[in-house]
Amino acid sequence: MARAAAKSPGKLLPIAVCLLLAAPALGVVGHPGAGQPTDRPNDDVIGLWGSGGATNASCVAIGDDWVVTTQHQGVNIGYEATLGGTMYVVGDIYKHPTADLTLAWLKKDGQYADLQHYVELYDGRSEANELTVIGGYGRTTGATLYTGGGTAYGYEWAPSPTSAPVWGSNKIESIRRSDVIMEADFDESDTAYEATIADKDSGNGWFIKNSGQWQLAGLGYGITAHYEPGHEDDPNYRLEESWFRDSSTGNLAPDLLYAIRMKSYSSWVDNIVNNWKLPGDANEDGKVTDADYTIWANNFDPATGGATWAMGDFDGNGYVDDDDYDIWERTYGYGVVPAPPPPSTPVPEPASTAVLAIGVFALIARRARRS
Repeated sequence: MARAAAKSPGKLLPIAVCLLLAAPALGVVGHPGAGQPTDRPNDDVIGLWGSGGATNASCVAIGDDWVVTTQHQGVNIGYEATLGGTMYVVGDIYKHPTADLTLAWLKKDGQYADLQHYVELYDGRSEANELTVIGGYGRTTGATLYTGGGTAYGYEWAPSPTSAPVWGSNKIESIRRSDVIMEADFDESDTAYEATIADKDSGNGWFIKNSGQWQLAGLGYGITAHYEPGHEDDPNYRLEESWFRDSSTGNLAPDLLYAIRMKSYSSWVDNIVNNWKLPGDANEDGKVTDADYTIWANNFDPATGGATWAMGDFDGNGYVDDDDYDIWERTYGYGVVPAPPPPSTPVPEPASTAVLAIGVFALIARRARRS
């Protein structure tokens, strides 16, 4: 497809900005005919966020019930993710205080997700100059773009997203911004399956093989942005294109792509996963049942403070209050097979009223339990 080269030069922008401005999820863009790497992680480690048919970027499975993604996507409790063709729901979420990083615990039908395919975080040598395999969902390579002199300089993004992860490769050029961001470029020669990422593919996986095992090295975060001439930085005129050469001269000028460096945040992730408690499980028996309600009700006191998890303070604010009841109700039945529906129970008041509520609950909410 021949096309005039009247384009403004690219500018580096985080996908955090771009993602908020485009509707469909976009994916990995590679050179036509290059194909996809066959040596790669299982497709099922890549997840697709979305609800009601809409899509909103990717996530990566890093444990039986855990995925990581970027924070700017707005993922929260109750949000849906599809991995391996199965729909899961976010049951608990942690957002890094300074990085664009979110850790989410998934559930399925009121039970643990029990994901069958996931990867560990990368713990090898420096990522600089390492080959990375990149996987994500969405739109891929579209029509080729040419300069006025007939030199191919880039690609439009395909008009429709794909229904399966798309894979490519690249070489990590450097580690930037105080060792928290990895940088690569989209040229024609670094790797056999050279690829970049596009809008709405934040949260996609950058993987490095370490001691024979694929590990998650980064999460897609940013790309070079291009605009119509005279409209630089205006999202209404942002071009859905990836370039590897200058659009006017045809000289090599590859787009840059960025990823959040997971090694920089591995301690934060490990601390949460290793010390995580099932929300609402006051007695920590791996189930959320009537017994946990009783503990919460016995200690209900939204004024005094100093409460602990074992007393029913599930949000860690030091009080046993209505918010903690909401957490218990939301996860009621986890770990119990089959999971019963949440009971309708009056919320107790402090002191004598709490004792009355416990008695009423014991009469109307008694049900069979299974260890």
